[in-house]
Order: sequence, then structure tokens, then C-alpha cells
Amino acid sequence: MSSYNKYQESSARFYAALPLGTLDTFARLSGLETGIDVDCLYREGFLHKEESVLELGAGYGRVLHALLERGHAGKISALERNLQFFRFLQEHYPAVPLYVTDLLSGDLPSADVGLWMWSGIMEFSPREQQQVLFQLASAVHKVAIDTPAVGAVSNATSTDGQHQEVSTGWGVIQTYLPTSSEISSFAQLAGFSFRMFPYQTTTQRHRVLYLLSRSPLP
Repeated sequence: MSSYNKYQESSARFYAALPLGTLDTFARLSGLETGIDVDCLYREGFLHKEESVLELGAGYGRVLHALLERGHAGKISALERNLQFFRFLQEHYPAVPLYVTDLLSGDLPSADVGLWMWSGIMEFSPREQQQVLFQLASAVHKVAIDTPAVGAVSNATSTDGQHQEVSTGWGVIQTYLPTSSEISSFAQLAGFSFRMFPYQTTTQRHRVLYLLSRSPLP
């Protein structure tokens, strides 16, 4: 298995076997169930309620719920390739346009802001992470990326620097945590300006929001 595809293959197997309610449990452990990450985006002035949003990997709808609960007025759409979660989202968020699309497909809907939240970037190899940002540059004006801080407590059960694993009773997912310098480099190559915003979750987990824009950021 090549390093280029092992993260995607691991991710697909893991989520195919994942019990539907488990992501909510992980969100509570991570201190993200209240939507504190979305609140940070509004507070930092990066996300405005009239902007259209494309969520990149909506899972069970945690971020969608946070946006709708806060009265986000702009169009909200989402990508979700896992059919179990896609059907769940169809049932619970019927007004949200949903797309069964892989981020590497190159066929992404357009929006003002792309939200790549809750460590979604970590399910891709470094090469793939850069490739996705290149593709997003032609689909969205801004991108928010959320990851654990390097070296911080996370849901990983084993770690070797940036290579991390989450091992559960139904499977193992292998992930790659990019450094701030890697994300900065990927962003600049894709034509985005870049800044980072560290924050703490409700369970005192240290995380980082990377804010990318095709316009200069303050």
C-alpha cells in the first residue's frame, strides 16, 4: 500500500463500520459538541452569516446544526462521501443541498467559504492535503481548517509524531497531522493568504483554526 492512498483507504474502512452515534461521543470527548469552533469563526470575523458555506465532510451534521442554530443566513451545502452519514443528513437536514463527492474528485460546488472542520484534513496524506487545497482555490474564496494543536491531547490512541492512529472496537483509522508550516506552504502554493487561531475546547483540548483566504487577511 502506498503512502499516497493509505489514509484514504483507512478512512473509508473506518467510517463504513462506524456506529452512527459514535461521532457524537467523540465530539463530547473533544469538547466540540457545543459548536465552539464555529463560534470562533464568527468571533474572529472570518465567517459572516450572509456568506454561502460548503462543509467538507459533514459526518452526522454537527457543524450544520451549529450553523443553523446560530441563524446562518447564507446558503449552506455539504459534501459527505459515506453513504450511511449521507442518508442520515438527508433525513435530518432536508433543506441542505448534499453531494456525494470525494474532495479529490476535482468537481466541487462553489461557495464563499469552505469549512474543513474537526481534523478532516488529517484523513489525507500531505500530498493529498495540498491537492485538495489547489482544488478548493477554484471553488471557494475562503477555507477554515481545524486540527488538534501539534503535541496536544486528542482522540488518538497511538501517535508517532504527525502520524496518528485512532483504534476502536470496529476499526483503526490512520491520520496525518500537518504542521502549521506545512499548511502555510500548501496555502501559499494554492494562492491563499494564511493565518492561524489557537483555541481551547470545552474539555480543554488545544486546537488550531487555520484561516485561508484568496484576499489578504488582517
